[in-house]
Amino acid sequence: MIIFGQSARPTPPNMMSLRRHPNLDLPAVPTRTVKANLEAARRVGIPPEVLLADTGLRGDAVLAPGARVSYRAMLQLQRNLIAQPLPDDFAFASPPFSVSSYGMLGYAMMSCATLNQAIQIALKYYRTAGPLFDLTFDFEDDALVIGADNVFGLEDRLLTLVTEEIFTTFPQLLDLLVGDHVRPREVDLNYPAPAHRHLYAARFECPVVFDAPRTRFVLDAAALALPLLHPDADSAVMFERSCREMLAEIERHESLANELRHLLLSSPGKLPDAAGAAAKMRLGERTLRRRLADEGTTFQAILDEVRCHIATDYLVTTHLSTQEIAELLGFSEATNFRRAFMRWTQRSPTSYRKPSYRKPTSASRG
Repeated sequence: MIIFGQSARPTPPNMMSLRRHPNLDLPAVPTRTVKANLEAARRVGIPPEVLLADTGLRGDAVLAPGARVSYRAMLQLQRNLIAQPLPDDFAFASPPFSVSSYGMLGYAMMSCATLNQAIQIALKYYRTAGPLFDLTFDFEDDALVIGADNVFGLEDRLLTLVTEEIFTTFPQLLDLLVGDHVRPREVDLNYPAPAHRHLYAARFECPVVFDAPRTRFVLDAAALALPLLHPDADSAVMFERSCREMLAEIERHESLANELRHLLLSSPGKLPDAAGAAAKMRLGERTLRRRLADEGTTFQAILDEVRCHIATDYLVTTHLSTQEIAELLGFSEATNFRRAFMRWTQRSPTSYRKPSYRKPTSASRG
């Protein structure tokens, strides 16, 4: 089992935990997801043409094996779905879950030796499944927390449906991988309790919190040591290679802004300026700034976003002083960092830091 502890030197924040700015035209959603939605709708009397209206998708595109559709098309399909009268248990009444629902990612997870290894695969390659969330995988005390951030700005009813579609598969996936019943510790949902809230308790068999600050699936970390039913080292290597290739293809279509975020996140302690970043990306500085403007952002906005993310990560997970964090982020003075942090978060670095990570002496600077 991999042990996650705090190192002496701060490590770069997990890039998966940075809030993404999705490119809606990115072809990232597998057509098997579209077909699953069409089949689910058909079971309650909604014909395919209703769901496909205004998506730009035709039957042949949906049926093409291995093809992908854009986030924009998938969002329109889901909005067409919620415009129809749906039974309360629509997302809960799907056929028995199969690991093939996750495609190559599901097979890669199934071939691992332990649940911990399967989670590591999910962390790396979950985007190959085309979820309408930015997922994070974090360890808090003795629990694994799978978070789901609403980066697509889904409205309430659509947010509820999409969350149900994804989260209701988690318990079934765990049972299939382990061959035993694995209950979560808690499920938190960032929306009001629907009329069918009793279905959540029946599916998750744990406390379910609605109107939570963030949507989270919390699992006891001890479960990560559980062996999986069908470990196969050779297959695991093959399936992970396929996942890696699919993710590379998706990221090839990503926005320049996200490419810049990844570059900056990989360089904490020595964040490049616009000229340095452009050189690493094999672009001219003017070209970088122009293309970022075309995507509706600026180098400074992304730099501030990344600085804020790294700063909050260090404040929560390390004992570094405010001065040390300021230096790592390229600020000449801690005062300038404090002012910037207040501008980013409307809070001071000291108020953001967890009490357990404050230095025990009065010499601590926050």
